[in-house]
Amino acid sequence: MWRLALHNALQPLAHAKASEFISTRLLNKSLSCQGWRKFAGEAAPSPKTATPPRFEPLEDVPLDLNQFQVSPTRRRIATFFRIFLPVSATSCLVYAFTHPDEEQGLRMPPELQYLAAQQAENENVMTNWSATHEARPKRFFQPENEGEVEAFLRQASKAKQQLRVMGSALSPNGLGLSHEGTLSMALMDRILKVDPEKKQVTVQAGCRVQQVADALKPYGLTLQNYASIREQQIGGFIQVGAHGT
Repeated sequence: MWRLALHNALQPLAHAKASEFISTRLLNKSLSCQGWRKFAGEAAPSPKTATPPRFEPLEDVPLDLNQFQVSPTRRRIATFFRIFLPVSATSCLVYAFTHPDEEQGLRMPPELQYLAAQQAENENVMTNWSATHEARPKRFFQPENEGEVEAFLRQASKAKQQLRVMGSALSPNGLGLSHEGTLSMALMDRILKVDPEKKQVTVQAGCRVQQVADALKPYGLTLQNYASIREQQIGGFIQVGAHGT
């Protein structure tokens, strides 16, 4: 009983102390937020009337415009490139679209071709028309003119190696094939001259029978006879005496 009476007697005192403590803390917080000026009785400046910070002006530095001037030589060079680069780029684009790629100047001379053939193995497999015989020569060349034919034969003679001339490989036997060296006439297929008065035509050895017939037709001429097929090369056609049967 006496504990309850003591508690009831001290409860108002505890409430008073707590209220005083809370009031003091709130007052101190309010004073700290408003600043020490208001606490000291001075008017705190409002945000709208606050004086902006002052910045001391820098000393004036004299500006020398001569250091930004470009020499006449550099100006001329810049003008040249400003005009030359767009023109050259446009020219390259126009040339690229108007001139298709052509493999020109990439063909090696016969001497270098023969030397390269000595170093690398040939991968071309030659097969006759009836597919009954085939061969993969160690050296395979395709001359374009008489000068290259002579050069290939000269190199083969120096190396003491054989070269066999090959036509269209239409023979049913394998006599035209060689495993050592082959000289194909496929690229020597031009019509050189047609003489209507003498009724003569001059062609390269690799020219085919059909090409000769087409070249003679505008002159009202033709061959006296044809073989059973028209893909023979004239060199082999004359050599074996084809008679058209």
